[in-house]
Amino acid sequence: MSRAPWFGALLGLAAAAAVTLPSSRANALLACDPDPTAMKCCTALGSKLLDGAFKDSKGRTGYELVTAKLFRRGGTGGCHGTSTAPATVADAYTCDTVSGSFADTAKYLEKLDFKWAQSAADSSPPGGDPAFPGHPKNGLIFDLGGPSNQVVVFPTIDHGPNPFESIEYNVWLTDNPDATDYVLYKDVIAGKVDPTKWNEAVVLRGYKEGWDAAMIADGVVFVYGLPCGINFRYVSVGAGNSGNPAAECKFIDGDNELDAVAGLTEGGEGICPDRDKDGYADCACAADKTLCDCVDDPAKDPDAAKIHPFAAEGCGSTKDLNCDGKLGVCPDGKYCRENGCRKACITGEFKCEAGTTCDKKTETVDGGATIPPLCMPAPCDGSKFCEVGEYCIKGKCVDPCADAKCPIGQKCVSGECVDPCTTIKCPTGQFCTNGECVPKCSCLAVSPCKDPAPVCAKGGSSDGKCVPKGCDTVTCPAGQHCETDPSGIGVCKGACDGVVCPIGRKCVDGKCSDPCSSVTCTDGVCFDGTCMDPECVGVVCESGKKCVKGTCVEDVEIGGEVCLGCDDSGVDSGLGDASTGDTDPGLGAAAPEQGGCGCTTVGTGATFSGLTMAALALTAALGRRRRRSS
Repeated sequence: MSRAPWFGALLGLAAAAAVTLPSSRANALLACDPDPTAMKCCTALGSKLLDGAFKDSKGRTGYELVTAKLFRRGGTGGCHGTSTAPATVADAYTCDTVSGSFADTAKYLEKLDFKWAQSAADSSPPGGDPAFPGHPKNGLIFDLGGPSNQVVVFPTIDHGPNPFESIEYNVWLTDNPDATDYVLYKDVIAGKVDPTKWNEAVVLRGYKEGWDAAMIADGVVFVYGLPCGINFRYVSVGAGNSGNPAAECKFIDGDNELDAVAGLTEGGEGICPDRDKDGYADCACAADKTLCDCVDDPAKDPDAAKIHPFAAEGCGSTKDLNCDGKLGVCPDGKYCRENGCRKACITGEFKCEAGTTCDKKTETVDGGATIPPLCMPAPCDGSKFCEVGEYCIKGKCVDPCADAKCPIGQKCVSGECVDPCTTIKCPTGQFCTNGECVPKCSCLAVSPCKDPAPVCAKGGSSDGKCVPKGCDTVTCPAGQHCETDPSGIGVCKGACDGVVCPIGRKCVDGKCSDPCSSVTCTDGVCFDGTCMDPECVGVVCESGKKCVKGTCVEDVEIGGEVCLGCDDSGVDSGLGDASTGDTDPGLGAAAPEQGGCGCTTVGTGATFSGLTMAALALTAALGRRRRRSS
């Protein structure tokens, strides 16, 4: 609020400008006051000062943006005022009679309306330097509503000289509004950006005619930002400018009047809020209506954070959780029971797949349709049920993802290798990896890449991504990726090279797919592409034996039958007399009538051989995996 000796003369100049020039030109004149120090700052800003009033990259004015909400007032409160319209600098500064509480401050700063507030300068500047503005933890802290690369500050000016009064802020961004440490911009650009600390933003551009070309009290609107690809949700706007973006613009006068702030994308577009913090912007303003949040405000629905595209939605859900416009339904051939889509039991001895059992209950639903007996989860060991996605193998719950190595860019979830980036849309300047949006490594002066991908690729299909050493200059054909060979040279690898799919899956064309998807078993269940007795899933027999009914027996074919063994009477087992070399199959067929051997038909020799191969395949697959005790 301090005023220079020349301020009175400046007021006369401002008033004359407002009278003799069209109102849309008044701010353009006052963007750089006729003061030597102000002119030096304008010269330093150079091309950063743009003609006209503020608009985002989509042509929206400040009035049309979603403005940030005051999250915390770190410093002490100051004046709360209203600037009448149209206004000159002379009468812009008018304090209203309010208590100055946090509620008052939040109300005055909630939208762009010429109602403004200020906070006093912090008495504990970073590093103890009295020439440096206050600590970001003590500024006006706003929730921008969603990840933002840039911040536009809509100022209110109460005195000259301009542009100083329009640039009297220090602006910091973070994902941790409780941060007590900070990173200066020189360190941010060097790759030391830290989402848990306050990261200093730099002036990117200013609009000479403010946000409203018909006003003077709105000053010059400046946009602050971070390097490309870096986005944070919270911003601190403190009092004082330590020389941003140039030493000539240093200005600290003890306060910081502002009307509102708003977050912008890297491309300069006003952001859409993500109030429930589920990673999806509100459909009310999102440009992409296919990946936006149909319910974003927790104040309207306490389950808002659970409602977004691709959210898990059981068939019994009473809410549209995945934003597809309808309640959960089951695909053809499945029925809803206990909020899960279930298969119908089939005829024959093996009615359900491994880990499930046939619930013979039938139901009649609305409309008169009858739901047949369904395959429901069965206990794996006594009364214990396995977790979703686990296999019950011989009384033990086995995680099919244990020791799995999915194709590059995928991760194992509930027994399936999935691309976690399928449902994620990253801001400009970022790309998705392992389900998270990360900035391009080329955005920073010093590469943030670390082992096992220590090199920042610049150019080609991997531009801006951290890649293995030697792969920064390699471009692989579609469906392949680059890895470093033992000599340190980047070589292209096939999509399935080195892949170890989850239990029951096989890698084909870079995807771990279900080999049973096209197999129909008339007797038994399909596992790993082979029809078998569900009790034999996961049973690995030693060489020369096969699994039947969950038990390993001698691998002997006798007219399509296999003997399960003899009782204690010592009756021939059906394997023949080893001392005489007699292996007449007829002995095995007659054995049951003599009271000792039980032979079970297992089909043709070809079918039985298939079971052997399945068991051998499982030996390799399960041998690599840790089994978890129930």
